[in-house]
Amino acid sequence: MAAGKLKMWNADRGFGFIKDDAGGPDMFLHISDLRNTGIDPDTIRIGDRLTFETASTRDGRTKATNVRMA
Repeated sequence: MAAGKLKMWNADRGFGFIKDDAGGPDMFLHISDLRNTGIDPDTIRIGDRLTFETASTRDGRTKATNVRMA
């Protein structure tokens, strides 16, 4: 699993980005991927440590999935 810190979160729009510890590109994070693992999107804060897996979206982009609080 990859790990990183929450870099940006827009609760109104339901998405954000995780800064990957490995130095890769920032990883897109959708609100549904938080809810799917039981994380309340209202409690997440910039700088929170997260672990995640990567998956491809329908349009071929990469996103974080199976997100967990580290």
